[in-house]
Amino acid sequence: NGSCTDGQTIGWGSSGNRNFIGTTNNNTGEDNTNTLVISDASSSSNFQNHNAAQRCYDLAAHGADDWYLPSSNEYQLYYINRAVIGGFGTQQHWTSTEVDANSALRKQFSTGASVGAAKSNGFYIRCVRKGPAPRCANPYGLEGQMLYNNVENVVQYCDGARWIAIGKY
Repeated sequence: NGSCTDGQTIGWGSSGNRNFIGTTNNNTGEDNTNTLVISDASSSSNFQNHNAAQRCYDLAAHGADDWYLPSSNEYQLYYINRAVIGGFGTQQHWTSTEVDANSALRKQFSTGASVGAAKSNGFYIRCVRKGPAPRCANPYGLEGQMLYNNVENVVQYCDGARWIAIGKY
């Protein structure tokens, strides 16, 4: 997991040519960001009006290029853990969650509230990325995966670090 910010404010979208894309998902900024970027790419006018999401989507930093603008609920996790994460202060940050054609949610780090604001306003962004899924080795498996080990005649579960026997077959 990681985060990246350039310390500058940016508008969520450009003034004028506003439209409601429908990225109202409070839980997954990754999906919201991808939807916003795809809608811009398919725009017949080639008018980029989702600047914050596009900035995160285009970011290549720390050896990674899978950054996105967090949703309002993802930012709530950052707010709760802001002392550990650091760098938030009392600033306001854009989320990827839309309210309507003219506004999107911003996270107020002074109070923890998510509040709608005009998309043309300038607020900070913090692009984030998900780290690789926890894995088990030998054989390779992702956290939560189950398999039948025919050598030991047992069902095993990957807990993210190792295979756990959960029952004889």
